[in-house]
Amino acid sequence: LFTNCAATATGKKEMAKIGAVEVTSVSQATHVVASAAKDKMPFKRSAKVMAAISFCPKIVDMAWLVESAAAGFALDEDAYIVRSPDAESKYNFKMDDALADKTKVLAGLAVYCTEVPKNVKVPPSADMKLIGESAG
Repeated sequence: LFTNCAATATGKKEMAKIGAVEVTSVSQATHVVASAAKDKMPFKRSAKVMAAISFCPKIVDMAWLVESAAAGFALDEDAYIVRSPDAESKYNFKMDDALADKTKVLAGLAVYCTEVPKNVKVPPSADMKLIGESAG
């Protein structure tokens, strides 16, 4: 699954070299390929990332895919986990801890989303639904 970066034709060829296939659902993903600061694009809390944290054990940068393809097999992901000290500090979390904890924080709860004033920045309702469903 790709987020914050394009699944280009080249990227798809790289995936084929390691036997990977692209999926479009976070619940099907084993890896999320996202841009990181070293790719000159800051880490973003996209809807896919927020939902994938509940399902997917690995959120990696594009270098993992490129270097794995060059090696001909999927490399160990730990060196490629997307980490952003700025984002982790700003939002008070640790990516390693978030990926390790598969607790469904909204399990058993009913969540109702209301309309918010236009000056309040929130994800679109479809994204909020995806995040909520993934969390419980």
